[in-house]
Amino acid sequence: ITANRGAVLYWFFVCFIEVTSLKALAAAHAGLSNTAWEPICETITELGKVPSGVRYEAEEMTSHIHQMQKAATRSAIYAAKRHGSPLAQAALALAGYYSLQATKSTNEYASSAVTNHLETAVATSYLKGRIDDFFNLLDEVKGTTNNKCLLEGQSSDTAATRADNKLGAKECSFSTPTLTSTEYTQDKLTTTGYTGLKHGTGGGGNNISPGVSTAKCKILQFHETDGWASIAAQRQTPTAMAGYLKLDTTDNKATFASAADITTGADAKK
Repeated sequence: ITANRGAVLYWFFVCFIEVTSLKALAAAHAGLSNTAWEPICETITELGKVPSGVRYEAEEMTSHIHQMQKAATRSAIYAAKRHGSPLAQAALALAGYYSLQATKSTNEYASSAVTNHLETAVATSYLKGRIDDFFNLLDEVKGTTNNKCLLEGQSSDTAATRADNKLGAKECSFSTPTLTSTEYTQDKLTTTGYTGLKHGTGGGGNNISPGVSTAKCKILQFHETDGWASIAAQRQTPTAMAGYLKLDTTDNKATFASAADITTGADAKK
């Protein structure tokens, strides 16, 4: 986990989206196809692994410092036991080297690594929490024939099934990240963005919303005709998931915001 990773990771989820909005392609007011929400599950799952990776790296760094300190002590003891021998001076030099390395590593950890680790853990956990909160609401809307927000397929009126930490076939936990010491390996989250999210038109077809008539999700509709707004001419554009999801205000479809919307636009999010 490198310097400034905290700031970078916060925008991994939002900054690589193309400038064009991600629009639903089928019936207005429909829920989201699995091809739209499954990549979000993968995102929050990987975000949840980062704090454990931070702990792992912190422990690796402190272990390295301890090893240098032990090596310095052993070398000093060796030199003391062989005082006056040709190897004593070499052992003292080695002790000084190890001691210097331990001090240097400690200073680097205190001056920069601690801050970077904290920024990374805070930013990823905060972002995951903002996504989780609204995502959980969509997950819980699955009652009756007409009210379903997360659908199991691209042409389906059936809500995705929740089983413990899985939503459908995907790991999709809305819980607080754990702090076990586990090495973090980047998978979907990269320095150039997230490799799985749909963008633009989602590749066509029903990749974003299925062509169904009954499984609707009015939570996504901030409109008075078939949504949850009570009056016409809404001037606001409510957002969710850290600004990524824009609720519909035109009695049409919800959209996913572009990178420009979130980072530099009038409604830039922090």
